[in-house]
Amino acid sequence: MSDTKQEACSRCAAARREFLAQSAVGGIAGVAAIGLPALVGLTTMMDPLVGTGSGSSEVRLASLSGLAEDGTPLRVVVYLDKVDGWNTTPNQPVGGVWLRRKGDTVQAFHQSCPHAGCGIQYNSSEGIFSCPCHGATFDLDGVRREASSESPRDLDALEVRVESDDVFVTFQNFSFGTAKKEAI
Repeated sequence: MSDTKQEACSRCAAARREFLAQSAVGGIAGVAAIGLPALVGLTTMMDPLVGTGSGSSEVRLASLSGLAEDGTPLRVVVYLDKVDGWNTTPNQPVGGVWLRRKGDTVQAFHQSCPHAGCGIQYNSSEGIFSCPCHGATFDLDGVRREASSESPRDLDALEVRVESDDVFVTFQNFSFGTAKKEAI
């Protein structure tokens, strides 16, 4: 009888081990089945709060043939898809750029004054850029005309790429009131 009890005990122990092994495998599968989608969902939900974007976008703003060959600046409004948290609103005005043709190359300047962000204007009679808020003036290459200017730096130049007849500008915003040009 002792052999029968021992055999029964061995079978019980084997059954317990098999049950525990299957439970462990099932538990891991359950965690993977629920945890992985939960992790992906949480990452997606938190992405707008983390801010993974670079803050700059290349956008086609004009055609080379559409810019004045004499170097007269043209103000162009920049439209991009605006992302605010989890919402995307397509084709929204996000800023402005001054474009100026110099032969087959193009200069681009952010329209905001580096002093306080006022909109830079082009004075065609004097052939200069000026800030209506504090009177700073800049030449057509974006350089401050006065050493004592309230603007802490020259106009913020933007990267330009001309492909065939298309003018692409890498648009981004910069901090105001600092001598160093820092993208925000």
